Amino acid sequence: MLKVNNLIGFGGRRPSGGGGGPVIYEFLSTQVDTAAASTTFILSFGTVGYARRVFLGFAVGGASTNITSVVNNSVGATRITDGPGSTAGRQGLYYSDVPAGVAATFVITTSAACTTCVGSAYETTTANMVLLDVLANFDSGTTSMALSDLAVAAGGFVLAHARAGATDTLGLTYSGIDTPTQDDLTTSGFLKVLSKSFLTTENADTNDVAATLALSNAVWGLAASFFVHVGGMLNPADKAGPISLSNINLTATALSAGSSTVKTTNSYSGSEKLYFEWTVNSSGSFFGAGFGNSSAVLASLLGIDANGIAIYNDGNVYKNGSSAGSIGALTIGNIVPIAIDRGANLFWCRKGAGNWNNNGSADPATGVGGIALPTGMTSGSFFAGLSLSGAGDQGTVNLGASAFNQTPPSGFSAWG
Repeated sequence: MLKVNNLIGFGGRRPSGGGGGPVIYEFLSTQVDTAAASTTFILSFGTVGYARRVFLGFAVGGASTNITSVVNNSVGATRITDGPGSTAGRQGLYYSDVPAGVAATFVITTSAACTTCVGSAYETTTANMVLLDVLANFDSGTTSMALSDLAVAAGGFVLAHARAGATDTLGLTYSGIDTPTQDDLTTSGFLKVLSKSFLTTENADTNDVAATLALSNAVWGLAASFFVHVGGMLNPADKAGPISLSNINLTATALSAGSSTVKTTNSYSGSEKLYFEWTVNSSGSFFGAGFGNSSAVLASLLGIDANGIAIYNDGNVYKNGSSAGSIGALTIGNIVPIAIDRGANLFWCRKGAGNWNNNGSADPATGVGGIALPTGMTSGSFFAGLSLSGAGDQGTVNLGASAFNQTPPSGFSAWG
């Protein structure tokens, strides 16, 4: 077992809000174990007087050695992304929330004695700092490898973690307007690991992080972007594979055919009356917006069973796999207000300022004319989300962070 202590405040970089106050991000330390004597690696960053989210980029050497768990204070850390390609299980980005007055102590367990273990840690104390995008790639026999189209947002930051052979020259570049900071370059055993981070000042969805080598060799790369967000958005960590997110995670696009759903970052479990709007951005095959419960399958469509209900671009509201009503076919540019009353277990939608559920008497404010929720949606937690099925299907949600196109019904709150 190797245990390394690095107390926050003695070194590191605090780019904003110094003096122990809120920070966007701060580099803490990079630590290495080359003893190959244990399957446990501990990184401790001491106790501070404020709550924080601590990030960890970690890599292990040895083709048959994997990361089996990453735990902080006996609670499993959240894995942002796994290692790419052949490094799956051998490299990853993680985070864990640490309360004020509690030490951040990561315990990493590996499947075998670690030939070389390298960990780089960061922290943020800024409220509402959330994941925006994540990329991973692996290439063999190359001198350059791109992590293409990393989405970034103003007021956020990016963490990048690359590895190569110990004898090579490893670099990381970024195509955007912001300049990465080389936090640490570590050569140990047969690994060379480079950690970089930078603050982001622009909103962009197409910038690239590139790992470069002097020799034609194998290279691994991970990158994740974060930003300050108030309210809900579509969750990059809670979606099926073919979906790509953009527009600060409010727009979802299907990259290929296949049933897929993306959830919002926030969910509810009571008798709330909630409202959001869906904009139709494409003339795709079959896609929609609605609600699902905790049993809804992401590699499927909302409304296909009793675990969800949704309005689709053909104009039909689906639950239990069949139509429960229609507001007429939708076209590009249509904005669809959507309301749910979980106290009465009813659903409404409309096309723009048209009639709710295509019924002149229907009104969420009075509880009239709603479509009954399927049985699976009448209790427990539920989320809002988008479902896509064809390549190029695209929709955007407005959860209330910006002005709505239509006025929410009286008594209903923005999804938020």
